[in-house]
Amino acid sequence: MNIFLAGAVSVADKAQLNKYSTYIDILKKLKGVQMLTYPDVIWEYREKCINEHKDKTKLEIDHMMTDFDLQRVKQSDVMVCDISMQSIGLGIELGVASMYDKKMIFCYQKGSYVSSMITGTFCDAVYIEYENLQDLKNKLSETLNKLQ
Repeated sequence: MNIFLAGAVSVADKAQLNKYSTYIDILKKLKGVQMLTYPDVIWEYREKCINEHKDKTKLEIDHMMTDFDLQRVKQSDVMVCDISMQSIGLGIELGVASMYDKKMIFCYQKGSYVSSMITGTFCDAVYIEYENLQDLKNKLSETLNKLQ
C-alpha cells in the first residue's frame, strides 16, 4: 500500500507541524506500506533538486518539486490528510487525488473549520475528528487497520 500524508505546511503553526510526527509514527508501523510520502519527503526532494541542479531557477525547482509531489499523489492508494488548517497546496493535491479516485481519510482537530468543499467533494471519505494527539493515534490506527 502506498500512503500520502498531506496537510498544511507553509502556513502551519508549530502545533500543526508537530502533529506530523504523530501521523508518521502511526503510518510507519503499518504492515504492507511500500511507499510513504509526507511533507519532509517532498522538502528533501526539493533540497536534492537545489543541490543537483545549480543552474535551475527557483521557479524551475518549484516546478520539479510540484511534479514530484503530484506524481506521489497519483501513485498513492490512500491519502491521509490533516484538514485542521486550510492550505492551497493541500487543495491542489486533493484535486489531483479526486481525479484519480484515491481513498481518502480526513482528520481534523475538534473545533477546526472544515471546508464544505472538502466534505461536498469527498462524500465517501472517512472523517476522523480528534480531541488530542492520543485520540488521533487511537482513531487513525483503528481506521488504518481496517483497511489492511
